[in-house]
Amino acid sequence: MKKFLLCLYRTVQQTTKQCFLVFVVLVLALQIVPMPTASAIAVPSPVSAEPLPTVQVDGVVWATTTYDNTVYATGRFYNARPAGAALGGAGTIARAGLLAFDATTGNLNTTFVHSLGGTSSEPCWGSAATGAQGCALAVSPDGKRLYVGGAFSTVDGQAHQNLAAIDLTTNKVIAGFNGTNLPVKAMAATNTMVYVGGNFTSASGVSRGKLAAYNANGTLSSSWLANVSGKVRALVVAGGKLIVGGQFTRINSTTLYSTGAVSLT
Repeated sequence: MKKFLLCLYRTVQQTTKQCFLVFVVLVLALQIVPMPTASAIAVPSPVSAEPLPTVQVDGVVWATTTYDNTVYATGRFYNARPAGAALGGAGTIARAGLLAFDATTGNLNTTFVHSLGGTSSEPCWGSAATGAQGCALAVSPDGKRLYVGGAFSTVDGQAHQNLAAIDLTTNKVIAGFNGTNLPVKAMAATNTMVYVGGNFTSASGVSRGKLAAYNANGTLSSSWLANVSGKVRALVVAGGKLIVGGQFTRINSTTLYSTGAVSLT
């Protein structure tokens, strides 16, 4: 036993000496090769986004969407003007709540002329509820229809309560889409349907709890039903589902806190 312990002691002692020697070598190496100072470390320069010229408005834009090289914008505004022009200055042209411009040049699309009218029962965001306003936009993936949701009662003088669709091939408002009893604040579209969300309790005069689906021809879908317990603020189609965001705790009978997914059909 004594021989064993003596052997173990010598082994440990030898290992300790080896570790100590390695430690000394590392210390000497650090002294020979100095660490880079803070000034010697290259720090990337901040990159500033260069402002690009775009059409300007005299109010607020609440939502934008694109198709190809065209940008569509909606909100609460009454006039548009070229980039750099003063408010009410040269080039000012009437655009009530809805416009389109070229994504490359920023120039106003002069053939896309539509207007939102009426009064708003509640604002898209914040507390100012005056004036018709668009809150949400969606383009069908095939680029044939632009959907507009918000707080308004007319589009181009035609009765459309908080919801409308524009045929982008003919540039005309599509009949139907009778709308909701309270503003539409979120939208998502497929080629055959548009899904709308908000704080409404009816769509086209039929009971709907904050979510509704319309067929592309303007009729309310009678087979699609998803009742949400609170306000819907965001919608997107992804993975073959409708993703829902907002302020709620339940969709239909399922407990879901502020985000969830439902079937498209």
